[in-house]
This record gives sequence, C-alpha cells and structure tokens, in this order.
Amino acid sequence: MGKSKPPKKDSQVPQKHLHSRLSYLHQAATYLATVGSHNGQQKATKSAECTWSVADRDLTNQGSVEATRLLMHLRGVSRKSQIRIAPRVKHSICKCCDVLLIPGETMTEKLANPSKGGRKSWADVYEIHCDKCGTIKRFPCRRKSNQTGREEAKPVAEA
Repeated sequence: MGKSKPPKKDSQVPQKHLHSRLSYLHQAATYLATVGSHNGQQKATKSAECTWSVADRDLTNQGSVEATRLLMHLRGVSRKSQIRIAPRVKHSICKCCDVLLIPGETMTEKLANPSKGGRKSWADVYEIHCDKCGTIKRFPCRRKSNQTGREEAKPVAEA
C-alpha cells in the first residue's frame, strides 16, 4: 500500500493564472470601451457648441479598437488553453466582430416572438443585435409568474 495523501486544505483551481488573465482582459476591455464613450459624451456636453473635434473622435475610436483587440486576445487564450468562458462574459461579446456589447451604445435588444402571430407565449426570444456588424444573438426566454397572475418574460441567459 502507498502512503496516504494529506487532505487538501482548499480546492485549487487548475491553471489559475490563465483564469486571472481572462478576467483581466475582460475587465480591461470593459474599462476601455466604457471610459472612451463616457469621455466623449462629457466633452460634448461641456462644449457650448457640442461639436466634436477630430482628436476626441480618435480617442473614443482608439478605446473601442483596443477593447476589441483585448477581447480577441481573451477568446484566443480561452480557445488555446481550452478554458470555457463564463456565459455572462460570452454573452457580452459579439461572435463576429469581437466588440463589447453595451446596451444602447453598441447593441440594441428586444423581445421577439417568432411564432405565428405571437400566439405561443412560451416561444419568446430575447434578441441582441450588434450595431457594428449586424449579427443577431438569440436567447430563449422563460416565463415567470408573478403574484397578479400575469407572466413576466425573463431571458434565460441572465438568470
């Protein structure tokens, strides 16, 4: 018989450095995408004539380009290391153009029912439309009953 192994003190995550790298890349991309758009909006509201200079447009565009580059790295690292990306993160990235999907800025969202005339209430679909490339992501919605008897649609992706 072999020696008995000492009990593990805590469960360790395999390839922890890659998980932290993926987390960092997503956080950095989110920061660059949101800060670039907020800085442009603040400068536009501060100026009396509300005109953007070429430098302001370049800064906001550069932030979104860098965010896209970081998200491409995130997907590449996860594929190469065979680590699954969390659904919350995966749903916030466009599959085609790797842009960060921000509601109202880079995407539009709606609730659709592709059944005939919308008769089937259980067939509701939550659609996310990328404004940059036009890709549509669809997620099924489940119905949740509230106290008044009416049903509320809630996307499965965010549950």
